[in-house]
Amino acid sequence: MLGGTGTAVVGETEHPLRAGSFLLRPPGSQVPHAIDAGPDGLRYVTMGDLVAGDVCVYPDSGKAEIAPGLMVRTETVDCFDGEPDATI
Repeated sequence: MLGGTGTAVVGETEHPLRAGSFLLRPPGSQVPHAIDAGPDGLRYVTMGDLVAGDVCVYPDSGKAEIAPGLMVRTETVDCFDGEPDATI
């Protein structure tokens, strides 16, 4: 973190952030995370890999990015929803 303050939420745990803080989330961990800026803002450097087929889910807004720049709304449905002739 370069400056300001904020909070990192990793799974169910909150971690305070300030200048000099470092946050590492192991690749493939599939642990939900968010970074929220404090009242004075937050400046940070981020990096990561662009993994083919990777999906980024935004549960608070019900969206998912399924390809670079392609956002869709998510909805939980039954496997056979919309398939009136399907049988188990």
